Amino acid sequence: MQSLTKAAIPSGQAALSGLVGNTPLLRVSEPLAPAGRGFWAKLEGFNPGGIKDRPGLHMVERARARGDLRPGGRIIESTSGTLGLGLALAGMVYGHPVTLVTDPGLELSMTRLLTAYGAQVNVVSEPHPTGGWQQARRDRVQRLLEQDPGSWCPDQYSNPDNVAAYTPLALELASEMGHIDVLVCSVGTGGHSAGVSRVLRQLYPELTVVGVDTTGSTIFGQPARPRLMRGLGSSIHPRNVAYENFSEVHWVAPHEAVWTCRRLAASHYATGGW
Repeated sequence: MQSLTKAAIPSGQAALSGLVGNTPLLRVSEPLAPAGRGFWAKLEGFNPGGIKDRPGLHMVERARARGDLRPGGRIIESTSGTLGLGLALAGMVYGHPVTLVTDPGLELSMTRLLTAYGAQVNVVSEPHPTGGWQQARRDRVQRLLEQDPGSWCPDQYSNPDNVAAYTPLALELASEMGHIDVLVCSVGTGGHSAGVSRVLRQLYPELTVVGVDTTGSTIFGQPARPRLMRGLGSSIHPRNVAYENFSEVHWVAPHEAVWTCRRLAASHYATGGW
């Protein structure tokens, strides 16, 4: 759970934050693992908006506690979708308007969902010459911040509160599993891989941490190229990525991700993305 108290949350909204955390584990076996083998998947999609509900709530709560985000101040952030859901939830819980900067690759269904949750969706029209859509979105965020002196940006790529938000997730895994040999994490902003691996490595010093990136992402040294997958990979180098924590890194292509997610859905009634 997040480090929230009912006294810190406006009346009537505490129940919303209570929906976040304690997500279920699913044992995944054939056909996605050899006969008699398998792995456990932590189903963060059971949070109201997904895995980014955790950092959305935590980053906003800590910013309010420090005075960086004043009551009623606007939250402005770049997102490829999922963090936008978490920030929309945090804005609802704490009483902040939310502006989310995205690009034309955002699925129409996600745009409609974010709007339904009360967020303003601001779409950039052209990619940055070298930093792609991601840098173009961040540049737009900066301009919007300058236009609204009372606004605040979580800066998910560099904010240490993004990392700290995943301590409860790591402790949930440790409590549910008892022992963990291998942790596999997708890598985008670097927040959840850094936050979970930091805690679990303290509990299990021999832990193997496997990072999963997408082709076309610059995080682990590839040249930037257009990327089809949302929320995985980056065309910039987020400071939250804890490179020293990874034992190995694998890259996945879009067609592999689509095939695997469809097999997962058809065999285990679980959605893992596409």
